Amino acid sequence: MKAPTWASDAKKALVAGPEGGEFWTKLLDLWWAKEVTRKFKGPARGHTDGRPIQVGNWIQYARRGVVKPAIADVKRFGQEWWDWWLLMNPNWRQSLPLGRLEQARGGEGWDAVDHSGPNGILNAIICLRWWKDALEQGNAEQEKEWKLAVNEVIWVIEAIKSVIYNEGDSF
Repeated sequence: MKAPTWASDAKKALVAGPEGGEFWTKLLDLWWAKEVTRKFKGPARGHTDGRPIQVGNWIQYARRGVVKPAIADVKRFGQEWWDWWLLMNPNWRQSLPLGRLEQARGGEGWDAVDHSGPNGILNAIICLRWWKDALEQGNAEQEKEWKLAVNEVIWVIEAIKSVIYNEGDSF
C-alpha cells in the first residue's frame, strides 16, 4: 500500500534533525506499523483539549513538515506536552509527580490516544520531534525529560497493541 502524502511528509519530518537514538527509531517504527495496518485512516478531528499551541499552528499550515515552530522555553514546551498527553490517556492511568503517568497495564479507555491518521497520535509524536530539535546542546536534564516522553509513547503504543491485538500480531 502506498502511503498518503501526509504520512510520507510526516515520516520525513520525523527523521530529519538531530539523531534521536534507538528508542526514537523504535517509536517511529511502531507508529508507522500502526498506520500501515490501519491503512492510514483516522478521525476527522484529533484530541485538541490542552494541546500545545504549536500543534494548532502546524495543522493550520497544512502540516508542512518543514515548518518547525520556535520554542523559546524548552522546559515549558515539555510540560505542555506532558499536560496534553495526560489528557489523552485513560483515566485509570494514575498520575505520578510532575504529571507523569504510571505504566501499569489496564485495558479499556485508549480511545483518545489510539488514533491513526493525520489527526492521531502523530500530533504528539511530531511535538516530540520539535522538542528534540529545541533541546539545548549538552543539557542532560532536558535530554532526560525528552527521553522519558519518547519512552512513554512507546509504552502506550505497545500497551494498545497488547490490549487490542495479540502480542505476536502486527498492528
